[in-house]
Amino acid sequence: MEEHQRLWSRARLGRLSLTILSAIVLTIGFAVLAPELFSSPSGIFVGDFPAFYSAGVLARQGELSALYSPLLQQQVQYEFFPHLAHGEGGFYPFAYPPYVALLCIPLSWASPSTAAFLFTVLQMGVLWGTAVLFTRLLPFRALSFAVPLALLLLFAPIFVGVTGGQNVAVSCFLFLFALLALPEGLPASRGAASTNLRTERLRSKWLFRQVLGGLAVGLWLFKPQLALPFLVLLLLFRLWYSLLAACGVGALYYLSAALLYGVRWPAAWFDIAAHYSEAHLPGSAHQMTSLLGGGYFFAREFHLFPEEVLVQRVLWLSGFFSLLGFCLLYGLFARSLARQRFAENPLSERSFFTGTWCCVGVVAPLLSLHTVFYDLGLAGVAFLAFFGVGDDRSVAQWLALCVLSWVALFSRSAVSFPCFFLLSLIFLALYLWNLKLKGLRDPSV
Repeated sequence: MEEHQRLWSRARLGRLSLTILSAIVLTIGFAVLAPELFSSPSGIFVGDFPAFYSAGVLARQGELSALYSPLLQQQVQYEFFPHLAHGEGGFYPFAYPPYVALLCIPLSWASPSTAAFLFTVLQMGVLWGTAVLFTRLLPFRALSFAVPLALLLLFAPIFVGVTGGQNVAVSCFLFLFALLALPEGLPASRGAASTNLRTERLRSKWLFRQVLGGLAVGLWLFKPQLALPFLVLLLLFRLWYSLLAACGVGALYYLSAALLYGVRWPAAWFDIAAHYSEAHLPGSAHQMTSLLGGGYFFAREFHLFPEEVLVQRVLWLSGFFSLLGFCLLYGLFARSLARQRFAENPLSERSFFTGTWCCVGVVAPLLSLHTVFYDLGLAGVAFLAFFGVGDDRSVAQWLALCVLSWVALFSRSAVSFPCFFLLSLIFLALYLWNLKLKGLRDPSV
């Protein structure tokens, strides 16, 4: 279809993007100037931020051994965020690995309001960087970065995650950066007898891209439930330098926490994370995107297990089926990769790699255990990165997903059904349907 015949032409997408961005800027500015009109006394910028701030305070004060104490976390948050104590008496628990608390220490050097503002500005800057990376993809290459930026902010999990004190923008940026940085298999000159300057430059560039992509995946280990599935992809595609770089960053994370928390901290943290999931599952299942949230809803509604063992059974079963799902997915990838080598008309290795990378991005919020609604932003970026805005169908699908995301957001407290779990299933179904219609291709440079 010709550009001028499309419902969503470049000009219309540009005007829509400017309208969306202008509305968002006005909303955020209004929240800063008139915070009393919002649910939180600190305006739109607080959200889940107290969890990160309290972790930074406890780490700076040398209380890392008691970092996961609910009483201490609540005490610190009530001291620096008094509106939490004046409300229902709740607090935002911190359950990230201990090295994330060390990364939060610079936040504690500023006042809570200043730190929250700077944290939000940082997340907006990272999201802007993600939009710039989108302009390296074919469906967006002829468009301004304002178009992907507006389309990303139109998606409720990303908007709420960025303005609500979460780090979904960092996950989106590292996912897309690694996708663009990682090279497709081996350099063309591998095995050649020629050692001329051009060959050496190609090999050096190939090694640099491998290391750069691996570093991005390694940095992403601040959220291991999302990053670990991509480490397996590096192994599957035999990107050894990328795998070494990612494991190197992971080793630095481990050592930084081991210095203050002991060498056995992973086992202790895993036990704490399991208790955290068990304690908070009944209250947060309605806003989860994973099998854990969906499984808890169906098990409770249909009385599949006795009430006293309901949470434990759901945790074990969802963990088993999540692991099984990932194993089946990687087995399918390995089988397809093996068939590629003997196919008469094989797909380009880059197209296959891009398709699998984006597929894991769509599936990870569904199969990873503790993923909340803002983590669905990763699936949104993966979907938009692979299918883009190349035709009216893609734009219509993305706008429909954005509308559904806002409906799910506003109804998550009104209904007990895990709306975002259903939305993650819709993402997977749309991805597979579009993949069947369009096939694998290479949207990157």
